[in-house]
Amino acid sequence: MKKLFCLFFLLVFIIQKQQAQNFEFKASDIDIPHEKFVLPNGLTLLVHEDHKAPIVAVNVWYHVGSKNEKPGKSGFAHLFEHLMFNGSENFKDDYFQAIERIGGTDVNGTTNSDRTNYFQNVPVAALDQVLFLESDRMGHFSGAISQELLDEQRGVVQNEKRQGENNPYGQQYNYLTKAMYPKGHPYSWSVIGKMEDLNAATVEDVREWFKGYYGAANAVIAIAGDIEPQDVYQRVLKYFGDIPSGPTIESQEVNIPVHNGDTYQVYEDRVPETRILFSWNTPQFGHKEDIHFDLIAALLTNGKNSRLYKKLVYEDQIASSVVSFQYSKEIASTFIVYGNVKPGGDADEVKTKLVQEINDLINNGPTGAELKRVKAAYFSSYIKGLERIGGFGGTSDRLASNETYFEDASYYKKVLKYVEDATAEDIKATAKKWLTKGKHVLVCNPFPEYTVEKSTVDRSVLPKVGEAKKSKFPELQRGKLSNGLNVVLAQRKGVPTVVINLMVDAGYKTDYLAIPGTASLAMNLMDEGTKDMNSLEINEKLQLLGASLSTYSNQDMSHISMNTLKPSLDASLDLFADVILNPAFPEKEFNRLKEDQINSIKREKSQPISMALRVMNKYLYGDDHPYSNPYTGTGYEETVSKLTRKDVQSFYSTWMKPNNATLVVTGDVELSELVTKLNKSLGKWKKGTVPTITFNAPKVNSKNTLYLMDKPESPQSLILAGHTTKKYGDVSQVALEQMVSILGGDFTSRINMNLREDKHWAYGASGFVMGAKQERLFLLYAPVQTDKTAESVTELRKEISEFISTRPATQAELDKVKTNQILSLPGQWETNSAVNSSVINIIKYGLPDDYYQGYDEEVRSLSLQDINNVGKEVVKPEAVNWFMVGDRAKIASKLDELGFDAIIEIDADGNPIIPSITEVKTDIKN
Repeated sequence: MKKLFCLFFLLVFIIQKQQAQNFEFKASDIDIPHEKFVLPNGLTLLVHEDHKAPIVAVNVWYHVGSKNEKPGKSGFAHLFEHLMFNGSENFKDDYFQAIERIGGTDVNGTTNSDRTNYFQNVPVAALDQVLFLESDRMGHFSGAISQELLDEQRGVVQNEKRQGENNPYGQQYNYLTKAMYPKGHPYSWSVIGKMEDLNAATVEDVREWFKGYYGAANAVIAIAGDIEPQDVYQRVLKYFGDIPSGPTIESQEVNIPVHNGDTYQVYEDRVPETRILFSWNTPQFGHKEDIHFDLIAALLTNGKNSRLYKKLVYEDQIASSVVSFQYSKEIASTFIVYGNVKPGGDADEVKTKLVQEINDLINNGPTGAELKRVKAAYFSSYIKGLERIGGFGGTSDRLASNETYFEDASYYKKVLKYVEDATAEDIKATAKKWLTKGKHVLVCNPFPEYTVEKSTVDRSVLPKVGEAKKSKFPELQRGKLSNGLNVVLAQRKGVPTVVINLMVDAGYKTDYLAIPGTASLAMNLMDEGTKDMNSLEINEKLQLLGASLSTYSNQDMSHISMNTLKPSLDASLDLFADVILNPAFPEKEFNRLKEDQINSIKREKSQPISMALRVMNKYLYGDDHPYSNPYTGTGYEETVSKLTRKDVQSFYSTWMKPNNATLVVTGDVELSELVTKLNKSLGKWKKGTVPTITFNAPKVNSKNTLYLMDKPESPQSLILAGHTTKKYGDVSQVALEQMVSILGGDFTSRINMNLREDKHWAYGASGFVMGAKQERLFLLYAPVQTDKTAESVTELRKEISEFISTRPATQAELDKVKTNQILSLPGQWETNSAVNSSVINIIKYGLPDDYYQGYDEEVRSLSLQDINNVGKEVVKPEAVNWFMVGDRAKIASKLDELGFDAIIEIDADGNPIIPSITEVKTDIKN
C-alpha cells in the first residue's frame, strides 16, 4: 500500500547523488510527505508515514509561550508545562513514569517565547495509551491542579532558574532581554520568569491559563512513524474529539524594536574568560532575511574556515571560542555574536577584530565558495535531522513547527528555497540593512580573585578620633576700584577655578519701595541679553570659556556670580562686565520671565512649605517693614502682572551702583593684577546715590496665634512656627549655631529625634535661625502626618519650653555638636565656591576679616553656659506664632483644644478668610 519510498531512503539517495555528482542541493529534492486533518473542534492533525521502524512519534504543539503572559505573570507558560507532567483528572500519576513503562524515548516538553510542545517516541503498540494521556491533559487537566502540585513545581522551576543563572555567563540572557526589548514588549521578560511572579502564582491563575490557551483549536498534533493516516485520524478523533476548541486568542503582530545607536553594558561573573557579545534586532522567524541570518551566522562561526573562527581562534589565537546564531522568534528576532577572550588576552583587540570581520562581511559580502559551503552545511544538517521521526528537528517536529507558526506544514519548502536562492549580494544586503543599525554590546568580565587579611581590629569598641587639625581659611585682601567698587580677594593658590560674586545691597527688601516681585524679575533678566549679545549668545560664550553665570536676589542682597577657569579669566571678566554694565532687558525675555514668575507663584501656592514661607514674613514682621513681602521674593500674582519693562530698568538704575556693591573673588590670582583687570572692565561703571531703606522695629500684632491654610486631601500637615530674634552679631553667632544644632539643626537634634525617630510622625523636623541683616527669624519646621497634627504642636511646644527651663542643653550634647563642627570645618572650605560663600557672609554681616581664622578656636572654647545663655536670649516660647498648611476638615477640631489665643484661616497670599454667614452659624452651633 506504500505510495512513496520511505523518506529515509529518499534522503540517502539525495546525499549519495550529491556526493557523486558534486552538485548543489535543491529545495525541491526535500519533501516530508504528510496528510493533514482538521477535527470538528479545530484541532489540527498532521500524519507522516515512516515504516523503517515499528515506532511512532507523537508531537503536540500549543501556540502559546511567554509572550502571551501579562505583566506580573511572567514564567506562567513554562510553569504550566511542568505541571502538565504530573498527572491529569483521569490519570493521577507521573507522566514520565507512564511513558517509561511502555518503552518510550525522547520524551520531554519545552517552552519558548512563542509556543509550548510535548513530545515522545513510543512503540506503535502503545499509540492508544499515549493518545489517551495527551488528550487527558489537553481536555481534562483543570481538576488535577492543586495547591500542593503548584507549590511543588514552582519550587522545581525556581531551582531550574537558579541552576541556569548559576552556570557560567548565566545572567547573559537576562541582560540581553532587557537591553533588546523595551518594557512592555512581549519579549521584554524571560521565559522562565521572575522569582516574585512565580511566587505570586495561584491555583486560580494556573486554571485560567489552561482555559485560555490549551483548547483544541490552539493545538497541532504531528504523528510520524509506522502508522496509516486514516487509522491515526480515527484514533485521534476518538480521544481528542470531545475536547472544547477553547476561546478566541489574540494574535500579536510583528514588532521589531528600533535600537537607536550602540549601547554598552558590562557585568562580572565567576568565569575564567572575558566574553564580548554583540546583539542586533532582526526580522521575525520565517522571513527571508531571517533565513539569511542563519547563513550569515554560519559564514562567521560555523567550522574552522568560518571568518571569525579562522581569524580570532585559529590564526591570531586571541579568542578561545567564537559563536554566532540567529535567535529566531515569531514577532522579532535577535542576531547574536560573541567571542571569549583567551585568559590574559586583550579584550579590546578581540572586540576590534570582531567588528572588523563583521564589517568586512557587511561591506563586501561572502565569496561564492563561502556561500556554497554554508548552504551545503545547512541542507546537510536539515536532511540529517529528518532521519528521526521525533525529537528536535525530526519530521514530526518540523511539521508541527511549520503548521503552528505559518499554518502551513510545508512552509519549510519556502525556507529551503530561500536558502537555495540566496546570493552573495542578498547576504551582503541583509547584513548591511540590519547590522549597521544600533547594536547592544554586552561584556562579561571575570570576577577577580580577592583575598582577605586576618583582622586585628577590636570591633567591640569604636576607634578614637584623632586630634582634629585646625581648619584653614585664607586671609582676605582688600582693594578698591576708581569708581568706589570694593574688591575682596580670598587668594587660593594651585586651584584652577576662579569664583567671582558681585553682591549688591538690594535684594527683595527693595520691593518695599517698589512693586513686590520687582527685584526677583529684574535680577533674573540681567543675564538674558546685553546691548551686543542675546541670551543664547551669552550662554554659548560661557560654554566656550568653561564658565557659568547666574544672577539672582535674596532677602538682603542681589548677586551676579560667575565660576570660571583661570586660563580664561580675562575673557570671562569682559563677559561678566558686559552683563553688569550693558543689560538690555529685552522685551521678549521680559514677557517670558514675567509669565514664568507668575507661574512660579502659582506653584508656590500649591506646595505646603512655600505656602507657609510666602505668608510668614507678613505676620512676623508686620506690613510696615521691608521684610514683609513673601520670603520667596516672587511677589504676588496681581503685583507681578502690573510690572513693566520700565520697572526693572528702574531697579537697575536705582540700585546697581559700584558704590553700593562689593566684588568677592576667590582663586589663584594676585590682588594687584586683579584690580588692574577689573579697572579695565568694570572701572567705567558709574557710581551714584542710592536710596536709604528705613527698617522700623517689627510690629507683631499677635502671639500664640495659629494662621491656618486649608489644603484639602493633604496627607500631611506642614507646621512652621517662630518669632523674630536678635540681629546677626547681637549674640555670639558661634554659640547660636551650636545651640540650634542641639535643639533642631542636626539629624540627632532633640526635635528630629522626637518627631521622627521616637514618634514616627515626620520624615524630618528641625529648628533654625534664618539669615538676615536685620532682625532674624527663629523657626520650627515639621511636616507631620495629618492625624498627629495637634499632637506634634504639643511636642514642639514642649521641646522649646523645656530647652530654656527644665531640660537645658547638656554637656554631652554640647561635646557632640562641637566635635562634629570642628571635624567638619576642614571639608567645609574644600572648594573656591564654598570659601566665596563664607566671605560673602563676612561682608554681608560686617564681620571681622579674620572671623573664620578664629572660628575653630571659638567653637573649641564654647562652654555649656554659653549655649544655655544664648538659648534663653533667642528662644521665646511665649512669642511663637504658628503657620499651618493642612486639611482643615481633618485637623481643625483638635486644634481648638491646644489653647491658641486665636486661630485665623488665611489664603495663600496671607489674607484672612472671612467665613460665610452659614459657616458662622455652624460654628456657633458646634
